[in-house]
Amino acid sequence: MNFFVENKKDILFYSVLACTYLLLLALVARNLSLENFWYDESGQFFISKGLNHWSRACSPEGGLAEVLYNNAHYNQDPGGYSILLHYWSMVSDNHVWLRLLSYVFFVGAILFTILTVSKILGNKKFGAIGGLLVFPLLAGSQAYELRAYGMELCGVVFGLWLIFYLRDRVTYRRLLIGSVVLALFITSRYTMLMIAFVYTCFILADIWKTETSASVRFRQMLVFSVPLVVTVLSVYFLAMRIQNSTLRSFSYITYLETHMRALLFWLVTVGLILTWKWQTGNVRVLLKVFVAVNVLFLFLGWVGMLPWNISGMKGGPFLLLFYISVYCSMLAILLHIKISTYTYWVVFCGCVLLITGVRQVFGIANVGSGYREDTVSVLRDLGSLDKDVPVYLGRWLSPDVRFIYEYGCLRDSAAIVGYPDRFIQLPAGDHTGMLKKLDYKQEHVSILENASKGSICIADSTSPLDTIPPCFVNLKKNIYIKI
Repeated sequence: MNFFVENKKDILFYSVLACTYLLLLALVARNLSLENFWYDESGQFFISKGLNHWSRACSPEGGLAEVLYNNAHYNQDPGGYSILLHYWSMVSDNHVWLRLLSYVFFVGAILFTILTVSKILGNKKFGAIGGLLVFPLLAGSQAYELRAYGMELCGVVFGLWLIFYLRDRVTYRRLLIGSVVLALFITSRYTMLMIAFVYTCFILADIWKTETSASVRFRQMLVFSVPLVVTVLSVYFLAMRIQNSTLRSFSYITYLETHMRALLFWLVTVGLILTWKWQTGNVRVLLKVFVAVNVLFLFLGWVGMLPWNISGMKGGPFLLLFYISVYCSMLAILLHIKISTYTYWVVFCGCVLLITGVRQVFGIANVGSGYREDTVSVLRDLGSLDKDVPVYLGRWLSPDVRFIYEYGCLRDSAAIVGYPDRFIQLPAGDHTGMLKKLDYKQEHVSILENASKGSICIADSTSPLDTIPPCFVNLKKNIYIKI
């Protein structure tokens, strides 16, 4: 508390702010109780076990080598989150514990946002309020989804903080520790890898501008660069060259957002640049970083290599940098004039209004609001149906069904419904094969058309991975029966 509190008048302000954080974090934490994992989450879980989305039911778990193999063949991320989850799940496979890993990274993103804004503005109160800027991103569920998005968000603000931290004082210890931690974060997602590249360029430029000898600067740059270069090479050889060595585009990804909100984003960005002459040195550095990241990804999105958009979880890094840049730019101008205690309350209320004004904000209070599937309910409905007929699993829901029966909340009732003996997984291939647009739908239809009368199929007809032939009729949500 001493870091923030400068006089007794601050106690009320920080008490209200702390209660706000605790309330919001508690509301977010309710989502940790979600028992369902959707397709990507279940696949992520099985990859961390050295398996994959379509491993056979009740397959034995693998070690680290199998985790790396399956991440390379059944994922499109570098694999750092898969490795962390591999060791994290050794404690427990309970869904709350598993989701807690992403929640920890989300809290880390809040803390580093506070530290970053405090350092940029040189104002602890505005810095403390700044952590609220992370909460509007919850429309993408980064805080509890079993994917690397929360880790990526934390890495984005850690790297931004590191730029200003090293501008204060450059030491070998700071460089080495900062580089190693940043290297950990670039293994989260390829977007973070490229953002870290921009950060590294700024850090190396700052080192070169220090008033030391050329040999010292060279050694400092080397100390900072080596862990990052080793990590990037490892990511390439262990993951990227297998997943997508030719950098081909995926049909299901929007690589360049062109909606009205994208135009508004760039208009505000131009407005920030126009405030340049009124900004402090730190804010100018922030704006340079912000523009550099977005221009780079505008190009990468245009050529179809990595997406630039500001919606959903893939837009989280760009929105967070946007919020921080707007926040710091506006307040830096405000700090040129004398401000009162009431100013901090106004800024605090403004951030709270921003949170409540974002689409799906109340989803953080309503557990699972807008979530993709409720497979647990589907499987509970399955328990009331004929237990002597085969059950076919479509590709979309198959990983979730396996998790729920093998590790999840219906583990004890799996034998009662005949899992795994009567369950038949429809065939599928690895994710590198998907780049060649292999289509299993025709094969699935053929298998289902030859199934015996009364057979059950658990699938999602709205998913691009599943196709239900006309001989199967919808009995209940995601449950089909052959007539």
